[in-house]
Amino acid sequence: MRNSNAISGGVGWDDYRGALRWSADSTRLAAAYNTNVIGVWDPFDNYAYPTASAALTDGASRPPQYGFSPDGRSVWVNVRTDGVVWGAIANVERGDVTWDPGYGKTKRPYGGDFTTLAEDAPGHVAEALGPRFNSESTFYVEWCPGWSPDGRFLRFVSADFVFAVDTAEGRVAWILKHGGRAHHWATEVPVEFSPCGRYVACTGRDGVLIADAVTGEVLTRHAITAEGLVWSPDGERVAALSYGEAVHLVDVGEEQRRGLHAGPRSRGSKIPDVLSFAWSPDGTRGVVRTADGAEVWSLAGEPERLAVLDAPDDACGVLWGAGDIIILIGPETVRFTRPDGTAVGEVAFHAAATGHRPLERDGKDYGAWYHIDPTFPLDERTFAVAFDREDLVIAPAGRESDVDAKVAWTVGSRYSWPLRWGATTFAADTLEAYDHAVAEKWSLRYTLADVLGVQEH
Repeated sequence: MRNSNAISGGVGWDDYRGALRWSADSTRLAAAYNTNVIGVWDPFDNYAYPTASAALTDGASRPPQYGFSPDGRSVWVNVRTDGVVWGAIANVERGDVTWDPGYGKTKRPYGGDFTTLAEDAPGHVAEALGPRFNSESTFYVEWCPGWSPDGRFLRFVSADFVFAVDTAEGRVAWILKHGGRAHHWATEVPVEFSPCGRYVACTGRDGVLIADAVTGEVLTRHAITAEGLVWSPDGERVAALSYGEAVHLVDVGEEQRRGLHAGPRSRGSKIPDVLSFAWSPDGTRGVVRTADGAEVWSLAGEPERLAVLDAPDDACGVLWGAGDIIILIGPETVRFTRPDGTAVGEVAFHAAATGHRPLERDGKDYGAWYHIDPTFPLDERTFAVAFDREDLVIAPAGRESDVDAKVAWTVGSRYSWPLRWGATTFAADTLEAYDHAVAEKWSLRYTLADVLGVQEH
């Protein structure tokens, strides 16, 4: 999806997790955009506007909580409704669903349809909660992990409980006290569901527990003080992170646990989506961001440290992607490396340069006219310009490889792919870029004409 500038209002907020979500088959991408709207895109199409959207809230100063169904056809959006669990499920196969809670149930949305959740709760749930039943804090959604892989349940986290709603009936199926602290702006979420959807792990004052994600039945408890949880790809083990101390490996249904003597860094508040531990895709290894760097461990048997990789100082999160690539993530830097320490690439944000800006004339930077300024520092003295709509870069001749190390075309203002994956035109200066824009009949020609002081006819 090129030309992310066309996404009205931008995507998500920096300090709110879950702004982007994929369908199970990775063919559809949902995003909270324009603050209160949920949109759905074909992420690999050239069309930059959503094919469907759901605007169901009455407005707020932050993105709404939402969940994206595995088949990519529905979104649950947190909105004030009459049931014990707020929210509505909107059909987002194509087109727009619009509703305001002030309309009431009698007025249907235009251009689409939705259903509300949880008119009441089964007797066993109400009985288990006792006096807490129907209290706002019980069912108020602080975080929505999303649908179960089979689409049967929507999973929710309130301040004190984790619970599931049967989407066919719209009623609470089970509820479990997680023992931690959850809030929509908190860095830590004390609940993680396994990728296979069979289990849920919770961490809090009473340690770590693992429960059945279909029934809510507690399967095992461990006396571990942990702040973060990371499930293995097969959903049979969970890594419980005790920041600054150790990583505990817990197997589902087993009382014994193993430990890595590696103190993981605490999660960064600016990048709440990622933790300081990641499993390899095959589950046989793990990487931990510690005070010493990024430690790679063998986890197939007894844990064994294999290597310690250099890491950017600001990197507090790690991911392990396909192709055996470890990604070290910080608010200023993203580094790609292999488990043996071989560097693949690095992107540093917010760098500065002191030279002339190509889109500047008479002290005015015309790059500021763009929703996202396309000017960036190539080195300490040189600026370059990248227009993602036109696949055009202004940079000094011979610096193409330097540009490749700096530029990645954006997806939803947050994810990206390398410059080298596309066909990019290079211009040595603004005049050459203008001539090319004229030849291609791009609207960019008019802004470049202003920069150059050229009279357009």
